[in-house]
Amino acid sequence: MPEDLSFSIDASWTGTGREGRGTIRSGGLEIAYSAPASMGGQGSGTSPEELLMAAVTACYSGTLFRVLQQRATRYPQPGRGPCSACYGCAFRFV
Repeated sequence: MPEDLSFSIDASWTGTGREGRGTIRSGGLEIAYSAPASMGGQGSGTSPEELLMAAVTACYSGTLFRVLQQRATRYPQPGRGPCSACYGCAFRFV
């Protein structure tokens, strides 16, 4: 496992506050984001809150499955569907 990891992200934003919109580029990925229309924003792309939840989910699930693997714990593959343990997300461990 590499000891020194580095990541490069390019972010741009136009406008101010809820009326603005942005783009994040990292690796081969480009993501448009803005405040949701329900919060007075443009509603284009994803929202900052969705990006945050996606990042947390990626870190948590990667760590959880590594720990389970190290302990030789059998587990079913993760699935997609309603989650009863959180607020309306569409990710769950089955």
